[in-house]
Amino acid sequence: MFFLLQIAGKANPLKDAIVAYLTSYKQGTANVREITTIKTYSPAEIAIEVQPFLYDSIVENRAAAYRLLYLCSVGIKDNKLLIPFILFFIEGCKDQDSGIAGNCISYLENIPASAFDAESKNALANVFRGKTSHYEKLIRLCGYVNIPDLTYDFQQMLTEKTYPDKRSAWAIHLAMARMGDTGQIANCLRKIKNMPVNDDVVYDLLPDLIYIRQKIAFDYLFTVISSDEKNCHSSNPNSEKAILCGYRMMEMMAPYINDYPLKMGASGDIAVKNYDEALKTLRDWISKHHDYSLKTDIY
Repeated sequence: MFFLLQIAGKANPLKDAIVAYLTSYKQGTANVREITTIKTYSPAEIAIEVQPFLYDSIVENRAAAYRLLYLCSVGIKDNKLLIPFILFFIEGCKDQDSGIAGNCISYLENIPASAFDAESKNALANVFRGKTSHYEKLIRLCGYVNIPDLTYDFQQMLTEKTYPDKRSAWAIHLAMARMGDTGQIANCLRKIKNMPVNDDVVYDLLPDLIYIRQKIAFDYLFTVISSDEKNCHSSNPNSEKAILCGYRMMEMMAPYINDYPLKMGASGDIAVKNYDEALKTLRDWISKHHDYSLKTDIY
């Protein structure tokens, strides 16, 4: 029977708003009105009312409920209030539906690393050891959250080659580097530095150096930005003109450096009109700010 008909008991404004959102979400007409109403309640109250829907037998209903929890978690500044959401998303990582599991990993990626307490880290480590779907993403998430208890697991998998595929093995190297393993930081940096810089490396591998969030890696990225070699190509499909790779990278790095000189627009792009001037501004900033710092509390 349709899950909304399973709700029994006296209606209340919070439950009514939740049901309205879940119904509209399934119909593709969800709007912010219900979310605004729901977020006037405490995270604990929201969690209690949404929890039954997370175990619904219909995949679409569970997906809608997890999406609602994520939207309710956005904007919460008190890390303690995020714990119920974190634990629900970790549980969702084990969902039999691969789509829901992947969504829950993505939701966790958008929560500050500092919000994960010992209980949630332990729960996430147990999910990792259960080898659920989206294993590569899960490994990177564990590295971001920083779970020291997994250091031995990671090392054993590399030593015994028990990882499922090469992408998962690379994710383990990256996760350990993110957690501060100096050997893995050097290893990841060496492998990427040995490759010629081109479009594929900029799009596929340099983001991995951004992920590990180590200054020595960003120092190398800055050398690529400062290079005058035209090893990349225009995004215009009708143009084969070679361009500086720095044009691509200055946008990629913007969210992760404190006091970055180029500001982001509402669309997520750098808010500049002249990319030549923007690149010059960034290069000047790099030359004068060797003491820059990185944002480590975001994925």
